[in-house]
Amino acid sequence: MWGRFWSFLFPVRCRGCRAPGTALCSTCVSRLPFAVPLPHGRYAVFDYGNANVRFAIRDLKYHRKSEGVDALVAAAASHIADMIGDVLQSITATETLVLVPIPEHPRTLARRGFNQSAYITRALAALITGATVAPLLEKTIPTAPQAHLHRGARLKNVAHTMRCNEVLDPKAIYLIIDDVTTTGATFEEATRALKEAGARKVHCIALAHGYAKK
Repeated sequence: MWGRFWSFLFPVRCRGCRAPGTALCSTCVSRLPFAVPLPHGRYAVFDYGNANVRFAIRDLKYHRKSEGVDALVAAAASHIADMIGDVLQSITATETLVLVPIPEHPRTLARRGFNQSAYITRALAALITGATVAPLLEKTIPTAPQAHLHRGARLKNVAHTMRCNEVLDPKAIYLIIDDVTTTGATFEEATRALKEAGARKVHCIALAHGYAKK
């Protein structure tokens, strides 16, 4: 009741064009800039420097408002399928496709109450045929926020902060999922943890890449 009343007083409007009814309309999504190509094995869809992309991701991360990211994920699925087309086509009957979210440290998760990477991972899995979700990684050491660190500091900040407590199938294909990647330090650490647990085929996918533009 209160939700409908609140929606009546303050209707949802597109962040880009202010059209009512959605947090990010299909027209504005179609105009979003794509991320620059990343090194082999890493993929990202949208440019995080774009205000609409940035606000959608921050709404999910800090305010648990998923409408904007839902629109991004729906648009990103086909692009991700194109990016990793060779990987998807190489899957045989004996292989599985496993989507692995970047973890939060338990203290961070308790404080925030939400892992945006896990949300994005589940949303993508629903759109990628044959994909399953497995929270294989644990964050064992809390880290400082990466946003204000340069690349060298980012690498040190996340080094050996994750582990995988399972012995992994070397035939499976693992796709590490995160909301944003900048220098790739978090992806490097997650990849290390999975490979130490037995993974051989690891790729990394972020919904967005880049820095917020001032």
